[in-house]
Amino acid sequence: RPNCVLLVATVRALKMHGKGPKVTAGRPIPREYTEENLPLVKAGVCNMQKHIENANKFGVPVVVCINRFATDTEEELEEVRKAAMAAGADAAVVGEHHAKGGEG
Repeated sequence: RPNCVLLVATVRALKMHGKGPKVTAGRPIPREYTEENLPLVKAGVCNMQKHIENANKFGVPVVVCINRFATDTEEELEEVRKAAMAAGADAAVVGEHHAKGGEG
């Protein structure tokens, strides 16, 4: 039996789940993903929240790590953190391992 569920989320992925524009390999990423866009984040957190709901059925703590990218804003990260906690996560923290490697 596991001790916890670790769910990793990114602002960028949640924006995609929020009906953000299509991302195409080899093309520049649309600005909606590199600039603050709280409406897309808010529209996409339901995907993460459903994962939290499902994980809670196993009866172990659910921890969400929000993998910070350089273009994420504090407001976007806080929106994800609040949505995770509202959905029943036991903790939601920002990780900087994408930018800082082992130090993050």
